[in-house]
Amino acid sequence: MKNEIQIAQAVPIPLDQQVYDTRLVISDEKLLNCISYSYSVKVISCIQIFFNVLTVFTNPYFIFQILFSLCGYYGAKKYNLCLTYIYFVHTWFSCLSEIFLLYFINTQDFSSYESRIFTNITFILILLCNIYITKIVHRFSISLKKLTIENINEIRQGTLGLRPVFIY
Repeated sequence: MKNEIQIAQAVPIPLDQQVYDTRLVISDEKLLNCISYSYSVKVISCIQIFFNVLTVFTNPYFIFQILFSLCGYYGAKKYNLCLTYIYFVHTWFSCLSEIFLLYFINTQDFSSYESRIFTNITFILILLCNIYITKIVHRFSISLKKLTIENINEIRQGTLGLRPVFIY
């Protein structure tokens, strides 16, 4: 038996024959952006829910934080603009409270210079994370407002078959 090598040949398709593509083609990037922002908001709100649950064990008054994060998750999952606005306002007030706490801490006396620096760096990092989260939630709400009701219903039904991408 000899090892025979077969050479592949390309056969051109005649111009009068139509070829149908079964893949989904999205001509409108608004849908893909909205779905991707929704995925990002869901991931971020799940992370916040996890840390909020840990915080509730130390102080039960923080249960409202869990409710706001749940609004963000279900607003992104159901493409509900009202719940998304509630979550956006919550993240915005979270940024304001971090700024207030940063100012308040800097007016206090610290036992050492190193503790003041560590506290400032920690609160600045938390503030930057909150600003980042607020920016993503805001972009999701903007992309959600640009869609029509028919587009939102198509996304909710899951008939588009898209794979979301985490947007950062």
